[in-house]
Amino acid sequence: MKKAIFKELTFKNKDEFDSWLNATTFKKITLKDLGQDMLNIWVHESGEILNCDFHWRVFTGKFIDMNKLKVGDNLRIWDEDEGGFVWYSGLIVKKLSRPSSNKGRDKKRTSGVLQERIG
Repeated sequence: MKKAIFKELTFKNKDEFDSWLNATTFKKITLKDLGQDMLNIWVHESGEILNCDFHWRVFTGKFIDMNKLKVGDNLRIWDEDEGGFVWYSGLIVKKLSRPSSNKGRDKKRTSGVLQERIG
């Protein structure tokens, strides 16, 4: 069983969130655009999804298989019901990068749903 440690965190404002996300992110995953809503995922070194630009409630706190994470491959995300990582055919890794050091530059960091984490 994988236990999320960041999912329930809340922040005073967007700057605090951006600062935390930049400091905590191990990899930013950019997905190939196949018409899906989500294109960016921020991941901790443990594989825990810290944030994504769409479907925040669905994916934040889940875990990515970091051992199988590479450009051109489909994401594998932990599924408790399956008891293992599940291959997501519509989520193909286009780019892996380190978090941006330009505070506040990445407007896709804070989705509308994420606003409930900032209060």
